[in-house]
Amino acid sequence: MGSAFLLHALVPAGGGVQLWAEKVAGRQIVMRAEDIPAGQWPDELRAVLAAKPLRSRGQVLVSTPSGKPTTLAIPTAAWVPEQSIALLEHLRRIAADPEVCAGLSPEVIFLIDLFEYVEATVKAGRVMVRMERQDQQWHPRFTLATAGEHSAVFNEFRQQLPVVLARNGNGDVVGDAADDWAHWMAVSLITDRARPPEYEELHSPLVTDLLAGRATAKAGPATVSALNEWRSSARDAATQLVFRLTDPADAREVGELVASSLAEDRATANREREQDRAGDDAAKQFTWRLEVGLSVDGAPAESVNASTTGNEQARRIQQRLHQAAKVWPRLGRHLGPVDRWATVGRWVPPEAAYTGDPALDRQLAFSVDLDDVADLLDTKASRLQEAGFPVMIPRAWAPKTTQVGATFQAVGSGPGSGKLGMDQLLDFEWNLSVDGTPVGESDKLELMSSARQIVQVNGQFVFLDKSSLSKARGWLNALTDAAEKDAAELSEVTLAELLEAEAAAEAHRGENPDHNIRVDMDGWVRQLFDRENVVAPARQVELPATVLTELREHQRRGVNWLAWMAEHGLGAILADDMGLGKTLQVLALLAWEKEESSPEGSGEDATGPTLVVAPTSVLAAWQSEATRHIHGFSVLVDHGAGKVTDAEFPEHARQADLVVTSYGTVARNPERYQKVRWRRVVADEAQNIKNPATKQSRAVRGIPANHHIALTGTPVENRLSDLYALMDFANPGILGSAAAFQNRLAIPIERYQDVGATERLKRIVEPFILRRLKTDPAVGVALPEKREHVETVPLSAEQASLYQAYIAQVEEALEQGSASRRGLILASLVKIKQICNHPAHFAGDGSGILRGDKHRSPKIERIFELIGQAVAEGKKVLLFTQFPSFGRMLAPAIEAEYGMPVLQLDGSVSRSRRTELVAQFQRDTGPGVMLLSVRAGGTGITLTRASVVIHIDRWWNPAVEDQATDRAYRIGQERDVDVYKFVSAGTLDERIHEIITGKRDLAGSVVGEGEGWIASLSDEDLAELWQLRESSDVSAADATSVATKVPGADNQSEGGSR
Repeated sequence: MGSAFLLHALVPAGGGVQLWAEKVAGRQIVMRAEDIPAGQWPDELRAVLAAKPLRSRGQVLVSTPSGKPTTLAIPTAAWVPEQSIALLEHLRRIAADPEVCAGLSPEVIFLIDLFEYVEATVKAGRVMVRMERQDQQWHPRFTLATAGEHSAVFNEFRQQLPVVLARNGNGDVVGDAADDWAHWMAVSLITDRARPPEYEELHSPLVTDLLAGRATAKAGPATVSALNEWRSSARDAATQLVFRLTDPADAREVGELVASSLAEDRATANREREQDRAGDDAAKQFTWRLEVGLSVDGAPAESVNASTTGNEQARRIQQRLHQAAKVWPRLGRHLGPVDRWATVGRWVPPEAAYTGDPALDRQLAFSVDLDDVADLLDTKASRLQEAGFPVMIPRAWAPKTTQVGATFQAVGSGPGSGKLGMDQLLDFEWNLSVDGTPVGESDKLELMSSARQIVQVNGQFVFLDKSSLSKARGWLNALTDAAEKDAAELSEVTLAELLEAEAAAEAHRGENPDHNIRVDMDGWVRQLFDRENVVAPARQVELPATVLTELREHQRRGVNWLAWMAEHGLGAILADDMGLGKTLQVLALLAWEKEESSPEGSGEDATGPTLVVAPTSVLAAWQSEATRHIHGFSVLVDHGAGKVTDAEFPEHARQADLVVTSYGTVARNPERYQKVRWRRVVADEAQNIKNPATKQSRAVRGIPANHHIALTGTPVENRLSDLYALMDFANPGILGSAAAFQNRLAIPIERYQDVGATERLKRIVEPFILRRLKTDPAVGVALPEKREHVETVPLSAEQASLYQAYIAQVEEALEQGSASRRGLILASLVKIKQICNHPAHFAGDGSGILRGDKHRSPKIERIFELIGQAVAEGKKVLLFTQFPSFGRMLAPAIEAEYGMPVLQLDGSVSRSRRTELVAQFQRDTGPGVMLLSVRAGGTGITLTRASVVIHIDRWWNPAVEDQATDRAYRIGQERDVDVYKFVSAGTLDERIHEIITGKRDLAGSVVGEGEGWIASLSDEDLAELWQLRESSDVSAADATSVATKVPGADNQSEGGSR
């Protein structure tokens, strides 16, 4: 909201500041401060205007509402220069209030800004002293330094000076005001620190008079001259030597103008010299002119007129040029004429720089050749700039960007074509331009292979940007290498070859956002590479009525994307966060394909069956989800005793819309599935095929199909080899061989954090992966909050003594070498986890969770507290452990404590029983606690009735724990979810947790492999890793109260195998 009144300002010729006020409505001048009604203007501004009497002090030049200048007798309040400091300081302070600021005119705000900068300049010590003659007396005054960065800022203030201040001021309004304020600011700052009589003790009448603001009788001509010399020397020190480069076109133009007025003999001599150089390289026929100029305080450089420059100045220029030659050594070859000029006082231009124009020939300048210019433009110009020698280069001689323009079009990309996946042939044409100017066919191949930066393009010399030239060459080389053809022969490439070249080019995009490689693609190829459109391509799927469930927006986009990828024969990785409905998206895609009677161009197998290969634990989920979401959908679960024979299977499969089987079934009998030509193969929980060398992975990859989809919530669970496996399943061969991928991308990224390799990999895989997170605003899931709690719990005395005794015996066994070292270490890790859980879990002696009425493990005691709290609040609880045997130990104790049944789900539970357990838990009246093994219960099920998730023991791969947690934290969850994880203080458990939380990159690339990495540590490293820290130490008496026998290396627990 605007102010009803505005405060205006003037800076009169005599110095100081004057203020006046105006009523905005009607542009009325305020004649008296008391005429401003209370409440219509901030009290602070009313007080300022009332501080001094308003009187007419002469005519003020202002603008009428129509903009016409006019003079008026305006009453103003006046502050002399010394008083202006306090006034402007007060205005600056109150202007911080937005309401006050709204009542200030632009010129008042300008003066406040100028005041602030003057104050900063003075406080920075950028002041000097000058003598001012007034009334036949010398007055010493502080003045702003004659040189420095502040001079440029004051020039900017001069350019922004409001018109009203300029019209009513005198000459340099900004400079005069700044000088006045600087004097009184300096006096104030000094006197605040050295009040009289302290500065009287300086025994300098001049300084005393300066600080007192009075005339001095002690200043004579010598003092005035010395102060002037001081300020002049500062200005000299702020003078920069500047080089200005002109190109051959300028020289030729001058030569043509001069030639018409020169005598014939001079023209003849020039022709003879040209004939002498006829055998040289054509580029050497041209010379460039390098002029020398001087710039003061960053002002535009002025040429040095050698004939009028004084001897002292000439010697200073000579010295500076030799300093510049240390930065740019090639310059030293041209300084002979400068040395003679500085010595004898006469300038004779070098012959090659001679133009015949008297004005030009009197300027200090040199003639430089092509090699000099290339060296200057490449690196030396920037180094000279850094050394304090600016180099001015004509706009036309800025580095020219080379741009490769490539056009790709799918061969026969009309209806019914362009669906050959990675082998799709693309017509290819390429062109080259320099700074937007096309390069002719005869020049482009030569230019891409030239080693020089200054070249002739289309008859003109240009300086090529080395970086862009390198990137353009790199992109073309990558494409020709991938296609195994020369650039001159390249007319067709495959989609895979284009991806490889695009990946190579992408490595440079981070260095230069204005990327110099333009790729134009037609049709569906452009859609694939359109990064802005990757989640929602042009294909919009109209879901049939058979899809009974209303899809969320992100799921609709996912179906569109899957349909578009399938239509073009491109494998897809749907890597949505766990709980976002990957299964539903695939089922909706199949329903749409079934509804399409004959998808255009998709071939006779397009409506064939889809095979889903999944963990056994989720087979029933696929069947139930299909029944629930899709009407009339035929699902064949090919698993267990109910399977048909191998001979009958192909026919049964062809009659089904969807066939679901397990990884284990495919691995045991791959031939059964190779007999059917599948529309597609879907790998659910696709991390199960992350190791390409396993029998299971080979079997799944060997199933013939037109299309592949990988479903996973963790595309990179452990290492980049996981991603390679998924990409190779979805689009075989896209990343080359496993060994090549490891050497070219995985090792540089994982071991050396190579940014270029990371960008190349991202560029290749990005079009084929769709990943959305539950936390993405675009997903719009709006899940409730998830709170993670990591609690550190101590060991009991019993646990700590077991821990110490067991570690000691393991170390002894390692020293003796009595068993397989690796086997012993891995077995010991399992046992250490068991000790951290509970003494009875480690001992396996059938003893109880409690001893009497007391807990034997603080961790379990805390878990019981959490369960009790959840039950009291009406919440349901999931308990995850990697040890099913420990779950069976805990369940009876929990049931006895809380008088309710505890559901148990692990690898021993049948598929039907598993489905029944999930249904029981999801009912409002069902049991409130479920114990699950991480591997069996961590994937493929929905348990959203739970709002408390407890990880009893740590799985040393965070992704596995996250998967388990997401059984509860997914679509359908209506309550905040609390996740509890426990770390046993002072133990190996704590050290592993530190690695996972403090070095997640390491956890992803090393620890995430499992526990095998620990087995490779030395004995000393192991001792450091699992040594019991003081936080869980027990007394000697406690430690000897428990006798423990070290299990043999072959005494393996079920550990993580279930």
